[in-house]
Amino acid sequence: MADTKEKTTPPDSSVDADGEQSPFKNYDLSIPETKKKDNVPKKKAAAAKDTALKTVTVTTLLDTLYPPLEPIIHDLLYPGTYLFAGAPKAGKSFMMAQLAYHTSSGIPLWGNPVNPGTALYLALEDNNRRMQQRLYKMFGAKNNDKFYLATAAHRMNQGLEEQLEKFLEEHPDTKLIIYDTMQKVRGKDGDDISYKKDYEMISQIKAFGDQYDLCQTIVHHTRKQEASDRFDTISGTNGLLGAADGAFILERKKRGSNKAIMEMVSRDLPDQKFHLSFDTQKCLWQLDELEKESFKEPVNPLLEAVNQFLEREGKSWHGRASDLVDLLDIEKMSPNMLTKNLNPEVGRLSTEYGIEYENKRSNRGSDITLVKKRDKSIYSDDSDDI
Repeated sequence: MADTKEKTTPPDSSVDADGEQSPFKNYDLSIPETKKKDNVPKKKAAAAKDTALKTVTVTTLLDTLYPPLEPIIHDLLYPGTYLFAGAPKAGKSFMMAQLAYHTSSGIPLWGNPVNPGTALYLALEDNNRRMQQRLYKMFGAKNNDKFYLATAAHRMNQGLEEQLEKFLEEHPDTKLIIYDTMQKVRGKDGDDISYKKDYEMISQIKAFGDQYDLCQTIVHHTRKQEASDRFDTISGTNGLLGAADGAFILERKKRGSNKAIMEMVSRDLPDQKFHLSFDTQKCLWQLDELEKESFKEPVNPLLEAVNQFLEREGKSWHGRASDLVDLLDIEKMSPNMLTKNLNPEVGRLSTEYGIEYENKRSNRGSDITLVKKRDKSIYSDDSDDI
């Protein structure tokens, strides 16, 4: 094993979120080193030997029920890999701390419910003392045992993946990992900027997150050059955004202003524009106004029928697909076509109707379970006033 000391991102040699050189040395919150051979998943080794092309038919896809995409912060963060870019001193690190705090505490952010889980913030341009002062100013002296920080970590392909795997073994409920900043985790060829290198780097981080169903945000910088599309100002090549699941751009309206605009593009959500204000006393971002695409999927008569059926049946039902076809007030369809139409809509059933849908194969056909959940109050309705 190579000497990892030269590959570690030391907190005392970095620049903090405000551009200052860090004078402190504090390694207590660093991710511990792990032996590479102990954390390589067996399935990776097996996959390397399997060179056959894996294919699936459309019929098989429609017959398969995939679990719905579970949001971390509703209408804001979902499992996936996102770039978070902005100019220096735009307040990116404060926003990252805010996302991690709300994810780990379950407190709604800007009115959006949160499905809580452990959050890991790799604050690689800071040190423990500065993070203590910043978090105390933002959130006070409240305990939070689900919010983890590390101010030093290895780089990609030099031990970072093994460190993160070890962390996930110890904290299997982890939902969010923040890399602050991208340059601090790039491999030794980080200065080799090309579309291929950028795409491969984000793809590697994304593959890791997809394996564990994580949301990952990667803090990066924007260029000074103007562009008709703000996302073209992300420093580097288009390979970064091309490989990511989405991106955020945070831009203050003018230098020194507490007003900012955060734009978001995502594969799983409509484009959104957040008009924000920065509370200079608490160092928290507040939402003033939200603009989002007005597109709404057309009404699905089958989903409407399922919802009305559950309202009549007392919020839950279990039985065969053939029985459900007879009970639903819709045009006659075969049990097989019923499940083929319900499987792809499991997400809409959950988010729009609050219905949990399960479909399990048995020797008598498809066994379906439908449960009408309570309203969004099932999520924490604590105030987001910290």
